Amino acid sequence: MMQFNPKTKELFDEEGRLIKRLECQLNKQWDEFGFLIGTKNRLCTSCDSEIMETVFETSESLRSHLKSHPNACIHIHVGQKNIRLTHHVG
Repeated sequence: MMQFNPKTKELFDEEGRLIKRLECQLNKQWDEFGFLIGTKNRLCTSCDSEIMETVFETSESLRSHLKSHPNACIHIHVGQKNIRLTHHVG
């Protein structure tokens, strides 16, 4: 199970390795983004970025996506079943 530190906004894999630090320079909220038809992802019209929904993702699928899209935005729901909250410090 992936681990998310809400204080540092860092997402880690099952081994404690950093996957991504979540940071939005625009301080946008999930509800502000429009839906992308045919996907579970959303679109930020302020920066024209697709935000990847992570509810059904694994650490492997996220790493694969981020390898080819290193600046991709991802969204974490506190309480989603594939992520537990942690106070892990890299």
